[in-house]
Amino acid sequence: MTSIAKRFAGVQALKSVDLDLRGGEVHALLGENGAGKSTLMKVMFGIVQPDEGRIALDPLGTVRIDGPRDALAMGIGLVSQELSLVAQLDVAQNIFLGRTRGLKLVPRAGFRREARAILDDLAPHLETDTPVSALGMADRQLVEISRTLARGGRIIGL
Repeated sequence: MTSIAKRFAGVQALKSVDLDLRGGEVHALLGENGAGKSTLMKVMFGIVQPDEGRIALDPLGTVRIDGPRDALAMGIGLVSQELSLVAQLDVAQNIFLGRTRGLKLVPRAGFRREARAILDDLAPHLETDTPVSALGMADRQLVEISRTLARGGRIIGL
């Protein structure tokens, strides 16, 4: 992200912000309330359009992210503070929520294998058949992150 700027009703939320991410890195955005952290993440995920600046992704070059669907297609995921998990479903079901066309044919064994492969790197202590209702907040966030990875996320904003 280069020279990103965003104004809301005369308030400068972002002014010439640069953010450079590379594979395997972890970054933390720190600042006071109103500093623009959430706004920057919303720009990256296509929820908010920047007034100025550009976003470039390898190997696509300069891109326009018109919404969350575009962001996900480009490998950008956002885990919001308000989690979108279904407490009655288990970990694997939540990771692959929305990936089936109906209730009749759900490839549970395949989803559990794929979920296990993701969790082995991220959260090996989580079991794929544990109901999300039995998890604490930190583990629920790990399930949300796993869902983003399962959708092809290469950049994940929290």
